[in-house]
Amino acid sequence: MTQRRCHPGRARSAKIRDRGVNSAPAAIPDRRPAFAGLVRDDSVFGGEPLCDHAVPTGQELARLPAKSDLKDMNLFRPQRYADGDQLDVRGCAVRLKVDGRARRISLRVDRAKSEVVALAPTPRRLSEAVAFAHEKADWIAGQLAALPTRQVIAPGGVLRLLGTPYRLEVGPGRPRMTEDALMAPDDSAWGLRILRLAKREALTRLTERTAHHAAALGRPMPSVAIADPKARWGSCRPARPGHPAAIRYSWRLVLAPFAVADYVVAHECAHLVEANHGPRFWALCEQLAGDPAPHRRWLRAHAAELHAISA
Repeated sequence: MTQRRCHPGRARSAKIRDRGVNSAPAAIPDRRPAFAGLVRDDSVFGGEPLCDHAVPTGQELARLPAKSDLKDMNLFRPQRYADGDQLDVRGCAVRLKVDGRARRISLRVDRAKSEVVALAPTPRRLSEAVAFAHEKADWIAGQLAALPTRQVIAPGGVLRLLGTPYRLEVGPGRPRMTEDALMAPDDSAWGLRILRLAKREALTRLTERTAHHAAALGRPMPSVAIADPKARWGSCRPARPGHPAAIRYSWRLVLAPFAVADYVVAHECAHLVEANHGPRFWALCEQLAGDPAPHRRWLRAHAAELHAISA
């Protein structure tokens, strides 16, 4: 029998087939580190490590948040605030306000709304105002606790106008003011109608006193208006070429005693002559209404009470 010779190459192929390793090459060990510095956050990516040199599979890409979702998460962007935003600082209401005339961050109390206002010169500094409000949380709580409770007018009550008491009554017909009463129909707008009568009386009486003091100073009669400012009792715009003088009062002055309200009118009329608060200005105030000190003390002591009256 002739002996069959095998080719060396064939023998090696057969040997490989016999071992059953021809289906895949031997695995090459990966000597790179397990990950190279990028780790997914549990709340965003599920907590799985992702190597910066690895290519995510299709399933991994499906689990990654969309670009728009990352934008909404604001992971690295500080919170933005806007003019008028409301904050809760330890249970106290704080409102953000941008005031271009302000030169620094500050806090003030709005007695009419029973809230604190955090002022900032620009919208970009509102975040500083928020931080300042939280820093002064104890001061804010103390100021709001000291405010008087809101006094809602009601039928059967009494409202003093320039020191004179007026009964608050319900009656048919148009709202009207008598010698000793304020009367309006019994409906949901009763309180607003009563306050409207008080405002009408304020405009009438303050205009009369303005004419009196302007004449005493030898100045033309300015235009007079009323409003409900929160931080001042009156303001005066002296006359300019082509623009007559104008004075605006808080209607709540009619809730003060006559002498106190008259002092404020004299104060604003003195600005028709002296647009400052120098010695000559205060001399004019004393000439028109006497010593300003007691009237100014009364306003500081009772301002919160006047602002607490509402419908």
